Amino acid sequence: MAAERGYAPAQSRLALLHQHGLVVNGETIVTEDEAEALRLYRLAAAGGDLFALNSIGVFHEQGLGGLARDDAEALRHYRLAAARGDDIAMFNLGRFALEGRGGQPPDRDAGIAWHRQAARAGNLGSGLALRALGLDW
Repeated sequence: MAAERGYAPAQSRLALLHQHGLVVNGETIVTEDEAEALRLYRLAAAGGDLFALNSIGVFHEQGLGGLARDDAEALRHYRLAAARGDDIAMFNLGRFALEGRGGQPPDRDAGIAWHRQAARAGNLGSGLALRALGLDW
């Protein structure tokens, strides 16, 4: 009901359920539906939900929900979410910088900087990425 009433965090959580589906004791509670997940993520992002904004980037990166794979559009969404403090988007920007994705050349320094910022914000994946590079955060 909260999602239907426009509450962005509820829209985002419901989108996540539709993205992966939910089965409890063999009973389907929420059907996997990437198109519906994308629709809900867009509503939630418009309402300011950063997880949703980053998730739209993931949908573009992976070609989910009927979207074509588009690293440049994924990068745009990750930048928007990271600029507002989303640590998962910072992690994604670190990956993209290190790999040279989204129309940008590989940039080790920028990748490390994004991973450090994300790790300091509590992102475990970025902490592990830095350790894999032989670095601390």
